[in-house]
Amino acid sequence: MRRAASLLLLCLGSCLSLLAEAGSDASSTAQRRLFLSAWTAVQKGQLPPVATQQQLQHYVLYPYIQARILALRLQAGLTPELDREIERFVAHEGFTPASSMLYRRWLIHLAKEQQWRRFLAHYAIVQNDDPINNSLHCFRAQLAIQENQDRLAGALGLAAWRSGRPQDAACDFVFSWLDTHGILTAQLFMERLDNALRLHNDVLAKQMTARLPPAKRQAVMLRMAVQRQPLTRLPSLLGSLQDPDALLIGLVRLAASDPATAQNLLSQNQIKRWLSAQQQAVVQRALGSAWAQRHDPAGQLLLADLPANLLDETALTWGFRDALWHGDWQLAAKWLGALDPKQQRDRAWRYWIIRTSENGHASKNKDNVPEAMAVYQNLAAAPDYYGILAWDRLSGTSKSAPWISAPAISPDPAALRGLSDMPQVQRAREWLLLHDLPAARRVWQDLLGRLSPALREQAALLALSWRWDSEAVAAMRGLDIRTGFDARYPMPYRELVVARADQFSIPKGWIYAIMRSESLFRPDVASYAGALGLMQLMPPTAGDMARKLKLGPLSQQAILETERNVLLGSAYLGELANRFASNVALATAAYHAGPNRVSRWLPPRAMSLDVWVDNVPIDATRSYVQNVIRDYAIYSGRLGMSVALQQFDLPGPAVVVADETALSATSSSN
Repeated sequence: MRRAASLLLLCLGSCLSLLAEAGSDASSTAQRRLFLSAWTAVQKGQLPPVATQQQLQHYVLYPYIQARILALRLQAGLTPELDREIERFVAHEGFTPASSMLYRRWLIHLAKEQQWRRFLAHYAIVQNDDPINNSLHCFRAQLAIQENQDRLAGALGLAAWRSGRPQDAACDFVFSWLDTHGILTAQLFMERLDNALRLHNDVLAKQMTARLPPAKRQAVMLRMAVQRQPLTRLPSLLGSLQDPDALLIGLVRLAASDPATAQNLLSQNQIKRWLSAQQQAVVQRALGSAWAQRHDPAGQLLLADLPANLLDETALTWGFRDALWHGDWQLAAKWLGALDPKQQRDRAWRYWIIRTSENGHASKNKDNVPEAMAVYQNLAAAPDYYGILAWDRLSGTSKSAPWISAPAISPDPAALRGLSDMPQVQRAREWLLLHDLPAARRVWQDLLGRLSPALREQAALLALSWRWDSEAVAAMRGLDIRTGFDARYPMPYRELVVARADQFSIPKGWIYAIMRSESLFRPDVASYAGALGLMQLMPPTAGDMARKLKLGPLSQQAILETERNVLLGSAYLGELANRFASNVALATAAYHAGPNRVSRWLPPRAMSLDVWVDNVPIDATRSYVQNVIRDYAIYSGRLGMSVALQQFDLPGPAVVVADETALSATSSSN
């Protein structure tokens, strides 16, 4: 292992010497300052001085300046001279993060001027890299219409129609053509509208309702209102029913949030007259799933009363999970019997099929033991969540799991040299040196999409050598999950993590697992909800931890600072571990969804870890807990520590520590 690490360092050192030199000399520093001044100017819509442009011509990020200057000039119109300049630029640059905005705008100008031959030549390039651009697809469809290529026009037009994106002005002509040619049926219209309503895309829904006659438009607006606020708007429907579909949408939505009220409404004779038997069954399915999710006996009764062909995946899943929650393994086996062959091949269901077989009446048959072991061994070969659960059931420890000792990525000197010579690699590195992480990531992600699996592994090594751990992980996505753990599960900030783990008496592997799931080791990340930094702390939580640690008030920038973020996040993990008796699964769920919610989710009796996690009612929190448990087991193995996941089986509601005090005395030193 040491020899491999030495070889990696030697290869990377020789292969990346040019990049290192480029990042350190005084002339490079001057070029960066000059670039940043020019970049600031073009982002404000100002042209940098010609002398500045000339000085930057050989700088690796100069194409970004070129593209912005050309785009600014294009705003005044496409002159023949500018047209030639843009065509030369995109021919040399291709469709890259530097050129993409200019490329799209230029193609739209070509289409509007009906320069179809040139548009078509470049559309083929952009289409491969930007397959969801409705404007360009609709312009291509316009050309197909002009050339009487009805089949192509219909396919392109329907692709734009079904994309679920707001209607673009370029598509108006195409959609009208679809309508006049009988392609845009009422079913397709309602399909798009239903998708918009389902996705809460009010902009698209309003665009579509504007095309309807006034009477129909009023009914659709009512459906939108009922979907957004079913409890408020449903009573108004009961007085004079205008749209049974609106009633159905409202009841299904209400069932998810307030099944008792929805069930009471469904029982009314007036509503039963308005809804068909099929529609009533759909509401019953939603109610059964909602009650099963809440572990109310009504759930199993409602679902059992439905024909098998009406049980969707949500109903099957929550019927099964509710059976597990109540310890009824025979009922769980009955739900598993309703799975179709494709579902039975899914890794999660394979795990539960054999797990149920172990615990049901079949467990008395010793002949099932070898079969169970064989299935667990097969699942354990891949380190996803259910693979790790399977390995834990086989051995009780993740220390000796086969994937922990998987070989590291072998450096390929020739491949690394080739990568280092690529302009996109050099640009990513330069944006990193300029501390513009979002720009660096855009270039890196674009690059990864163009690399073979073997080169992606080498790119991961490159990112590790730059201490760009998040993008080393990104490079490994989609590759064999049993390989490359050095890049897939990096361990940055190790001294910091060890110190905070010791300070708050929590596992080092757990801190790494939280950090990887929360931010993927990106210290600058700020979520839409306002969570900040490596451990994605909400400002109130960070402030509370800072107060308990006597750190004083914190600004947003202070929370983002790496050492402070890890300190506060680890402190919060320590507090949650104290509250939930060091149960990593419960504390992880509390870190994501809040401790009060998790207290309400505690089982009434002893329950195994796997059963409890699958019954977490919030999809995002369940996936989060599964990812953290997987990463915790893997990081523990990488750190040379064993962890038996079955130690986190729940003894019952007593697992919660009633006294929710401040941090322990060990927290006072920072």
